[in-house]
Formats: sequence, C-alpha cells, structure tokens
Amino acid sequence: MRRTRARGDPDGSYLMAKLLGLGMCRGNLVPKADQAQLDLVRHGICGGARND
Repeated sequence: MRRTRARGDPDGSYLMAKLLGLGMCRGNLVPKADQAQLDLVRHGICGGARND
C-alpha cells in the first residue's frame, strides 16, 4: 500500500502519482495537471507541505 503523505518525498507521494497517472490501477482519476501545477505541488511536498 502506498503512503498518502510523503513529506519531503514527491516521488513517493500518492498525490503526485495520481496527478501523473503513475501506478494507478484503481481509484478516481484526477484532472490533468500542467507542468506549472506539477512543479507547484512538487515544491509544496519538498517544503514539507506546511500549512501557512
């Protein structure tokens, strides 16, 4: 089972996998993200996904 949170590890992030469509054999599809959106999410995960 994949972790749903991967603070500091965007390559291990369930959210990034969903956005990229990688390794998803079930579950809901998410809308396609452009590169700028992917970079923003990746940056947030790398920064520890703080809530500030």
